[in-house]
Amino acid sequence: LGAHRAGCYDVNSACAGWVTALDQGARYLMTEPDYRYVLVAGGYGMSRFLDFNDKKTANLFADGAGAALLGVGPEQGFIASNFLAVGEFHDALGIYTGGAFRPCTPENLRTFGPPKVEFVRKFPKTFNTEYWPKLMQGALEKGGLTFEDVDYFFFTQLNLRTIEYMMELLGQPLEKTHWVMDKWGYTGSPCVVMALDDAIDQGKGPRPGDVILFCASGGGITMASSVWRWTAA
Repeated sequence: LGAHRAGCYDVNSACAGWVTALDQGARYLMTEPDYRYVLVAGGYGMSRFLDFNDKKTANLFADGAGAALLGVGPEQGFIASNFLAVGEFHDALGIYTGGAFRPCTPENLRTFGPPKVEFVRKFPKTFNTEYWPKLMQGALEKGGLTFEDVDYFFFTQLNLRTIEYMMELLGQPLEKTHWVMDKWGYTGSPCVVMALDDAIDQGKGPRPGDVILFCASGGGITMASSVWRWTAA
């Protein structure tokens, strides 16, 4: 990259991490006169933590990465963001061996096995469809916009049926969204920007001036929504 001595840090907000970091990157550029560019990158390497005998996780998670370069320009792209956490599900999904909670001691490895993804209890099936509308509406209201003003929606790529239902609930055509889980599986925090990149590769947009909305949710539960005006050529 040639970005010698550039600062960097990690944002740990589970699968909402990339959208959360996108908001932070925009705010750095808006408040730091010396900053010109911020690279917001997300990666997901869950396959190494899968138990392939566990049908609840082995057929779901995949690996992937994606990034977006934010820069200072004559037009402001960032509009607004909104965040939400539902802490009651902090213990529903995770990698429980490793770290401070259950260190990888020989005894723990003998008892619990190596670090692996585990579903301890189910999330309600309607969780995203219940919280996403109010999460997105909060971001849009901050920017003085409505759902009708949005040209493209990019959601967490976990379940196509959820995305289809959400677009129907919002009264928006499916042409306003894009999905990639059928290509790569579920790739966690970068899945949203991977969907954006795939839409661009296919010539579907967005185009200069379009309003795009990112909406993501992850374990915890953490949720993030961010609204932008596309200014790239």
